Amino acid sequence: LLQVYGGPGGVLLLRDVGLPVVYVANHTYAQQRQYLGSENLGRKKAYGALAAMEKRACERAAHIVAISTTTRDSLVRDYGVEEDRVTVIPVGVDVGRFRPLEVGKIANSMLFVGRLCERKGIFQLLEACVLIRGRMPGFRLFIAGEGELRAALQARVRDLGLLDSVTFLGKVGEEELVEWYNRVEVFCLPSLFEGFGIVCLEAMACGTPLLA
Repeated sequence: LLQVYGGPGGVLLLRDVGLPVVYVANHTYAQQRQYLGSENLGRKKAYGALAAMEKRACERAAHIVAISTTTRDSLVRDYGVEEDRVTVIPVGVDVGRFRPLEVGKIANSMLFVGRLCERKGIFQLLEACVLIRGRMPGFRLFIAGEGELRAALQARVRDLGLLDSVTFLGKVGEEELVEWYNRVEVFCLPSLFEGFGIVCLEAMACGTPLLA
């Protein structure tokens, strides 16, 4: 039995490997393509080609595991996969690691964790922060993660006058991340779409209210 994961690896299942294959789909390239704007025509075209390859990989698989019902629905809707060939197995987190801690809370604080890319909705989050700060002058947003949009996001923070309200934490290790989940009052994941959104589970396991 061969288990392969979707994304840049699994879509390269270009031929029959002589073994039964279980294909694990976190989300699909069809979903990613759907949520790209007109300013990303090059990437949209590339994702279209990758979606075609992903469809072929799914056809070669003996069975498919989807990590959420939305991913399953995309496989069925966008690739024509028979629903009885897909099993939904949600992901989980280690609640021995992600747990409530006795640490001080930062007043009026919010945390984002994720890759700094378009589909995570961070630009929309920054726009919302302007409104939040108008009602809560001491509001603080902490952004954990790296990605291709960091410079653009930092420029947007300057343009919106949020330099004293938004802090970029960069890449954060797991132990430090658990502390951050515990230190803030609210966790926010404003993504346009997620295959699952495991950081939501991590935040909830730490006892932190979630906005998603």
